[in-house]
Amino acid sequence: MAAERTYLSILKLSFQASAVGLVLNKAALLDIFFFGYIDKYLLKASVVLISLAVLTDVYAFLKFFSDIRYIEGAEVVDKKEVVDPRIYMAAERTFLAWVRTSIALMIFGFVVDKFEIFLTELQKKLHIKFSQDITSLKVIGITIMVLSLVALSLGTLNFYKTIKDIDKGYYRTHTGLYIMIGIIIFAINFILLFDVLKLI
Repeated sequence: MAAERTYLSILKLSFQASAVGLVLNKAALLDIFFFGYIDKYLLKASVVLISLAVLTDVYAFLKFFSDIRYIEGAEVVDKKEVVDPRIYMAAERTFLAWVRTSIALMIFGFVVDKFEIFLTELQKKLHIKFSQDITSLKVIGITIMVLSLVALSLGTLNFYKTIKDIDKGYYRTHTGLYIMIGIIIFAINFILLFDVLKLI
């Protein structure tokens, strides 16, 4: 279960890097009012951060599955471990890692959604038009919030299945769930990369 928590932590870190990248990308819109010359650096930094996030997702996926390859055939749990509370506590810690990942996604989706409202109001108040389209932010924000609920559902499903497997006397990493969360985070980071590169 430690490999599972590490995988989720790496995915969360990659997502946070892409979140900072998106904020830098949209902060470049405000640069025209304050400095006027660093916007191109902010745009480049945002592309680099989100690209690194996408590469980190790929690395996390490959590392996780190389770490748990030996578990694929269902590893038998020792009888004394079934009654050992530490194995249940490990399952709870893994579930909490899922919850933290889901909360991070939800918060970021909410911030992205509200940031679109902030930029729209700024345009109205200052009577300006940004060079970048900001309407995609609302769709991206809502999509991220929905995917955070999917991640929370996957984590809950994983927790109950893990406890059931331990009670039966065997435990097997539920690789399908981890593939799904990896795909979700990768998809979000990929969408953000496309957004900052102006491909969508």
